[in-house]
Amino acid sequence: MNMQTISKILAQLLKKAQSNLHRYFVKKINRKNTAKKIARIRKNYKKNSKRNASKQIPPIRKNSPKNASNILHTSTTDSIRSSTLQSPLTANRADTTASQNPAEPAGIPALNVSLLTAPSPITQIPTKVLVRQPGQPETTIGWWLTVEMLNELIGQFLNGYISRLALSWDSRELVLLHNKGEHDILLKPDSGTYACLFFDNKNTNWYALVSLPEVYAVVESQDVVFVPFGLGTLPNYMVHDNTKRIKEQLNEIVTMVANPHGSPAFMTWAPQCYRFETYPRYHIAKRLYGGYSAEQEPCRLNAKFYIPTAPNRLAYANCAQTQSNYAYKPRNKSEVQEALVAYIMGKLSLLILSWHFPENNDPNNGVMPGQHIILVQDQGCHQMLYLDKQYLCYLVSDVSEYINAEGNHYRKTVFNGQTVPAYTVHENLYRIRDYTDLLLAQIEKPNAILNLFGEFSYHEEDYDAVIEEFFEKEKT
Repeated sequence: MNMQTISKILAQLLKKAQSNLHRYFVKKINRKNTAKKIARIRKNYKKNSKRNASKQIPPIRKNSPKNASNILHTSTTDSIRSSTLQSPLTANRADTTASQNPAEPAGIPALNVSLLTAPSPITQIPTKVLVRQPGQPETTIGWWLTVEMLNELIGQFLNGYISRLALSWDSRELVLLHNKGEHDILLKPDSGTYACLFFDNKNTNWYALVSLPEVYAVVESQDVVFVPFGLGTLPNYMVHDNTKRIKEQLNEIVTMVANPHGSPAFMTWAPQCYRFETYPRYHIAKRLYGGYSAEQEPCRLNAKFYIPTAPNRLAYANCAQTQSNYAYKPRNKSEVQEALVAYIMGKLSLLILSWHFPENNDPNNGVMPGQHIILVQDQGCHQMLYLDKQYLCYLVSDVSEYINAEGNHYRKTVFNGQTVPAYTVHENLYRIRDYTDLLLAQIEKPNAILNLFGEFSYHEEDYDAVIEEFFEKEKT
């Protein structure tokens, strides 16, 4: 046999194995779910029988999946129609499929059907689905995804039990996001805000489903109101208070994203198309708003830096120590970009970017601006600090090592002649470049980034003492 014949045989065997695997799980789930379905049917029927005594529940023999299936499709039609559930999203309840089907992420709660009024089923199967629940690692679902599983996951998102649901069709990605603030965690599952984002990776454009069309149609750029979402802020017409508008348009949205030539409808989507600094701005948008991790959206060390707000002061020292680190005001953003590139290329041993915003003015702060990003290099290793009156934090190089550290029991190393925790020293620049991009984009309101669990190590040190360590007095 030649290779082509062998390939055909292997493809047929793989297809048959997939079909048998799916049939096995469906059969297993149906058997174990029959008793629960029958009990639910009886309960619904008893409620309806109080209103209409003429209706009688037909006899059901225990351990009879065949009879139960007939009842589901015939005898209880009126009961199903009269109940609050109007969607096939709940055809396979999450409490059984999530625990028994390994394709679905474990631990997803059952649907709250009283809150769900879902659209008709989604039939366009994506090539990959990413599911993230609050407090749990993200789960990837691939070729074994079925229509039933997809609609069940969408139902879970609509009820607030999934915080991020990403559907991928090659280079086109639909991301459904549920953003909970610090005070929303202990409230009901559907508290918080929502967003529906479409990322076109081929053209490096992204779009947000408009939540307030009456505002989006007339608002001027200088009058846009920004609200917190993800790791940054978005215009209020991109953020949804509930899932109503997303549910109403979900089928049209999926059809458009799944179509390689589909185009977002005018005034329904708010486009974000960048003419300048396209890649860094698109990359930062995915990290800030789309919920992409650094592994899913890796940074490029040689990419141009995006600096929306230029620093008031810049200080640096080259590795040869031929230049002092006196702070000065940069002439333009290009000068700041050149300094950042020089640090990435290993030409600088110290780089300090400082901002001073009038609303954060502190009369006791002296002449130095109030917010600083500090990059330090020592023999090929690096540290990154963020400093203001509220925070002094180091970017962590190994999150698991930092989280597991107890008291003074942690690995130590020597950096710049001082003994420091090893988890604050970076042997490469990828994490430093990634978080430098994020902080530069959100330097006016960096709290959401700085509060990421395990990403920054906080230290209680005197602000003025740290400033004196890194800055020399400016010459008058």
